[in-house]
Amino acid sequence: MCVLALLLIKLLCLIANREGMEVTTTLLIEELQDIKEVILVYPNRRAVRTISHMSTVQKKLFQIYGLDSTLE
Repeated sequence: MCVLALLLIKLLCLIANREGMEVTTTLLIEELQDIKEVILVYPNRRAVRTISHMSTVQKKLFQIYGLDSTLE
């Protein structure tokens, strides 16, 4: 893992801990890797971006990092 990636994951871990979530670096990486973006394309060529089913921990991390605003 490069130094920049390690620094970023440690920063994300610190932010989560400050928000009351006690997560380890390993757990944080696993939970964030499991969040998937899905693009649904309908017959009328309309596409909708959404996120696949998330665990409670993933939903909390999504909220803490402000990722829910990226779906709008």
